[in-house]
Amino acid sequence: MPKVSRISKHSVSTPLTIADLPSVLASWSQAVRDFHTLHGVLSETIASRQSANGTKPATQYSLCELKKVRDTMAQEIISLINELDNSGDLSPESASLTISRLRSHTIRLEKEAERIKRALWLSSLGAS
Repeated sequence: MPKVSRISKHSVSTPLTIADLPSVLASWSQAVRDFHTLHGVLSETIASRQSANGTKPATQYSLCELKKVRDTMAQEIISLINELDNSGDLSPESASLTISRLRSHTIRLEKEAERIKRALWLSSLGAS
């Protein structure tokens, strides 16, 4: 499973500038890659559970929960895309806000990745 990166250079309340963009963008990019990888693992796990014969009730519960996690992932990505679409241009006035949004999105993606990892781990317990 991918190792989730953490943003540690700035606290959430620290104002950001254009100079912060490279590090914020690198962290965001890593969080998106991790999220994408975990989505693949989650989708494969769901597919294998659906095709398994003689599924136990605990596994069925896990399958239901995994599907809920996958649906939440999709909703989160749509929300993040909509926020960026509505962020406007990258004028000097809005650059700090856009960079802050990217940082906020990174934190949200990292939290969601941890939730996905936890769901996959719990699901593996029910599958044994």
